[in-house]
Amino acid sequence: MTLGAVWCSYETPEAPALWMASDSRISADEGRLIDEGVKVFEIPVVCRGAGPAGFFDQIYLEGTIGLTCAGGTLVFQNVYGTLVPMLGNLISPQRAVPSVEDIADLIGRLMTLYVKSLGARRPSAHHVSIVVGGVSAGGLPVAFDLSPRIGPHGLVT
Repeated sequence: MTLGAVWCSYETPEAPALWMASDSRISADEGRLIDEGVKVFEIPVVCRGAGPAGFFDQIYLEGTIGLTCAGGTLVFQNVYGTLVPMLGNLISPQRAVPSVEDIADLIGRLMTLYVKSLGARRPSAHHVSIVVGGVSAGGLPVAFDLSPRIGPHGLVT
């Protein structure tokens, strides 16, 4: 069982920060696998626009979001591995910036895709929770707790 925590730190009252922590044990049905697993990650978010030459080489946003997980390490590692190149290379002709909510929605979709992909080969794959945290457009910390939904007939929706 994973122990994770996400909280808002007010050490600097004018700039509250979101903190994440987790234990490091990764287990399977047979018991402990390793005690040095990583369950907290920082994902780069880089948005680029077109420069004078027309290439998307002008960075107009450079930030990060945090992720932590409980259960489903295989799903979590694949979500993380997909997000790094996607969110680190966003381009748009206008200055479009994804919100933390937009990114949480993307992560929820990826998590559902990987859980469904594992299907009957890993029936407990839906036992995964991912917390996504970052700074809202208003400059305040925000976090979303994501878990797959089980619909009719016990299927992940």
